[in-house]
Amino acid sequence: SIAIHADPKAFVVDEALSVGDAYFQQKCMRKIKEFKNNGGSIVFVSHDMNAVQVLCDQAILLDAGNMLEYGKPKDIISFYHHMFLKKTHTGKDELIIKKAKEKKISKSENSKLVTSELAKIISFKVYDAEHNEIPYIESEKKIIIDYEVKALKDLDDPHYGIGIVNHLGLMVFETNTYCMGLETENMYKGQIAKVQFTLNMCLTPGNYSFSFGAANKAFGRGEFEEYLFHVYDIDIIKVIENHNSIKYGGIFNMNPECKVKKIEYL
Repeated sequence: SIAIHADPKAFVVDEALSVGDAYFQQKCMRKIKEFKNNGGSIVFVSHDMNAVQVLCDQAILLDAGNMLEYGKPKDIISFYHHMFLKKTHTGKDELIIKKAKEKKISKSENSKLVTSELAKIISFKVYDAEHNEIPYIESEKKIIIDYEVKALKDLDDPHYGIGIVNHLGLMVFETNTYCMGLETENMYKGQIAKVQFTLNMCLTPGNYSFSFGAANKAFGRGEFEEYLFHVYDIDIIKVIENHNSIKYGGIFNMNPECKVKKIEYL
C-alpha cells in the first residue's frame, strides 16, 4: 500500500494478494487495476491463476528459477494445469500432452489433450433441451453435454468431469461425478461409458469453452490416483441474451429475489 502511493512507473507485486483479509485483497486488486489502466507497468508474481488471467497481458511459468514457458496467460495457465496433472498422477502409465485432432471429438483447433492412454474419447456433443445439437444457447436455458469414454484397461473407480471457461480463461464452473456424490460403475477393458451432464446456462452473453475429463480411484475432493485424460477447450458455445431475464453484471445470474417495504414514520 505504501509502494503504490509513491507514484511508481513500474510496480512489482509478489504474492501481495495472498495476505490480509478479504477487504484488503479487494482494495489491492482495485488499486492495481487502476494503476494498470493509467499506463503503469506491473510485474505480478502469483499462484492465483484467476488473478494472473485478469491482470496480465503476458505470462511466464517458472519452476525452480527456470523459465518453462512464455506466452498469453490463458495458454500458460493451461500448461500449468497440465504440469499439475502430471505431478499428481500416481498411476504407472505416464501422462502425455497432445492435440485432440479428431474432428468428431474436438471442434476447436486450440484444444489440448492430456492423456495416460488408459481410456479413449469416442465423442463429445452439446445439445439443447430438445436434444438438437447447437452452436449457441440462450442464457437461462438448459444444455445437455454428452460424451463417450472407452476403457483401454479395467477401471475399478472411474469418474467423469466437466468444466466451463469464459473468454478470459476464467473457470466459471467445474465439477465431477465424485464431487457430486454419484456412484459410478466399474469399467472393463473395451467397455464404453456414456456420460451426460445437464446444465442451466445462467451466464452473461459471450463465448464459453468446454473442458472435460475422466479419472480413476478418487481419494479426495476432486483428487484421483490416475488421470485418464483431460481435454481443454474442446468446443465453444455462444451464450446469447435472454430478453425475458433481468439485466445483471458479473458472470452468472444468481436469480435474486428482492422485497421493498415502506416503513411509515412514527
